[in-house]
Amino acid sequence: MTTDMALLSVSPTAFLAGPESALRQLFRVTIDNPGEAAAAELAAQTGSILVRADLGRVPSGETTHDLFLDAVDRPGETEVVLLVEGAPAGRVVVARRPPRKWRVHLVQRSHHDVGYTNLPSAVLREHDIFLETAIELAEATAGYPEESQFRVVVEQAWSIAHFLRHAPPERAERLLALVRSGHVELTALFGNLVTELCGPETLARALYHSRQIARRAGVPIVSAEHNDVPGMSWGLAQVLADAGIRIFCAGLPRYWNWCQPAMQSFWDDAALFPGGQPGGFWWEAPSGARVLLWDDAGAGGDVRPALPGLADRLQALEEKGYLYEAVRWPVRGGARDNSPYVGGYSQTAREWNARWTYPRLIVSTNARFYADVSRELPEDLPVFRGELPGQDYPTGSASTAEATAVNRENHARLLSSERLAAAAAEATDYAYQDADLSQAYEDVLWYDEHTWGHHFPCGPSSRASELEKCVHAHRAAALAHDVTSKALARIADHVRLPGDGLHLVVFNPLPQPRTGPVSTPMREIDNCGSTMAPVSPADDSGGGGYLRGVPLTDRWHTNTPSELLDGAFDLVDLDTGQPLPFQIHLLDAEEPAPYAPQRAGLGLGGRRYGMMEPPQGIGRDLRFLARDVPACGYKTYQLVPRPGAVHVSSPHTGGGR
Repeated sequence: MTTDMALLSVSPTAFLAGPESALRQLFRVTIDNPGEAAAAELAAQTGSILVRADLGRVPSGETTHDLFLDAVDRPGETEVVLLVEGAPAGRVVVARRPPRKWRVHLVQRSHHDVGYTNLPSAVLREHDIFLETAIELAEATAGYPEESQFRVVVEQAWSIAHFLRHAPPERAERLLALVRSGHVELTALFGNLVTELCGPETLARALYHSRQIARRAGVPIVSAEHNDVPGMSWGLAQVLADAGIRIFCAGLPRYWNWCQPAMQSFWDDAALFPGGQPGGFWWEAPSGARVLLWDDAGAGGDVRPALPGLADRLQALEEKGYLYEAVRWPVRGGARDNSPYVGGYSQTAREWNARWTYPRLIVSTNARFYADVSRELPEDLPVFRGELPGQDYPTGSASTAEATAVNRENHARLLSSERLAAAAAEATDYAYQDADLSQAYEDVLWYDEHTWGHHFPCGPSSRASELEKCVHAHRAAALAHDVTSKALARIADHVRLPGDGLHLVVFNPLPQPRTGPVSTPMREIDNCGSTMAPVSPADDSGGGGYLRGVPLTDRWHTNTPSELLDGAFDLVDLDTGQPLPFQIHLLDAEEPAPYAPQRAGLGLGGRRYGMMEPPQGIGRDLRFLARDVPACGYKTYQLVPRPGAVHVSSPHTGGGR
């Protein structure tokens, strides 16, 4: 009998079955049968070993059949012959090489993109729900084989920190128990930051939240993630390396590859990853310390728990020259940023591993992947120094230019606030405002986080998201001002003065003496946090005593007497006893100065303050040159009344004494 049946192809797959000592590799055999169904078999010859596989009756058309062959341990060839009713009908010679024993680490995460998919405040609550689900899924799969038990990497620390603050103690402890067991991995960074906007202290503070949680759980932090942000400053390498972070998983979006035609990406993939991607290299910090930067060629990941096409994609990795048998395979709970955690990957891994020896699916974490792949890292793994300048996010911060400017100042302002608070706590009875400083730094981090509004940048949702973003910058500024005001007030109140009268204390927080200009309102701007202080019966006209709100721990801000506001005084340096030149600057509402309209308006006075003196001095600045202020010290000046002295300068023309 003759047949036109043809053997089209014999293709190796990544699938290996059987015990480790006798692995068999699955091949896909494609046959074309233009005629009627006919009985056929395959004969595969590898060296002296012949394997025959009965295909039964091959139907009409093009069909695919499984062929299992013993895995080889060295390169070679296998001849596969199609036999139809005992007669050869086709022949293919297959080049063989030892198959990869793939270990696929399924790393599930939810991309933390606060504000992009909903209002930021709503996204925070969503992630609380996601972590509740993670607790339930981990407990539901506790009886699964170890490699298929539910695990998740919490991409950024802000969601765990928020959950632990707001969850009932029992739920918080259950999550911490999963962190301890490795089923929930805590990563190093607070958020996906636009690191080019951050100052050095901000980058260091980006690890504070995770460190606090790690100490509470008693675990090390192995990995950091940086996703959806196509750029990173070199300082980040230093911070991560100094903190002992082993692997930095950077899911960098390839926006340019999405163009038609594709454009050159932000770095040279071929130079960085000679073995193809995924891949890694050592990112060396300015100090010479290193962290393994691992890139998966994008910021996404599989969203279908059944993992269709996984074996074919592994085969493609091998053909591209991927260096390792361990592979990090990012997955998500759905095709959306801020997606929930799902248990389907555990179910897939359990069923898959029951059938196949390799590829081995491991429901995993970054830490588990690093422990595996680090054994395969070559000694000549490339080393790169420097930074990857960001493109869109640093530029995009100009869309909220005022808040960005405020937050840039916060980076420096908070350092001064912290120094002043430490000095005041050491030298006086001031209570160090740790909670306020921590909240201020967290707000700075929230503003430097990469999400700049809603995914659709137009309309009520976009505007509300933008405003929620901006409030972080302004709240951090308010808290920094509060800490500074209270710390300076306590320092000033503990300075020994030679007598009564109005005095001004100029403090220098720097570690070296300083000469420089001073410009201060003649009435301070109120800080945000007032407290309640008792008024004794002796000071109460009614004789009963009561509680009074005070902004500066135990007193109100000092009002410069109205008779001095126009400069009718001598400004005397108490170290020398000599008067200094000075200027009183009357603020104009249209000046390009912070809070100029409000200060100018309040400086006009008014009756709404009741029994308190109107803060007219807030509309005027006292300006002079302070000479030789000691390192981390102060100088004291006295405003000595002198009727008939030169009055206030014009806001436009200048003047003064």
